[in-house]
Amino acid sequence: MKPARLYESPYVDHGLVDAIFPEDVDVIVDILRNMNARAVPSGAA
Repeated sequence: MKPARLYESPYVDHGLVDAIFPEDVDVIVDILRNMNARAVPSGAA
């Protein structure tokens, strides 16, 4: 999932991510980026 999706519905239906998890936004985005990087197959042609 792209981190930008955290700022779209359904994630913002009850409040912005920054308001709900103000201290954790950077950590959440880092986790998503790490997962996305690992999801790409290595050596794929």
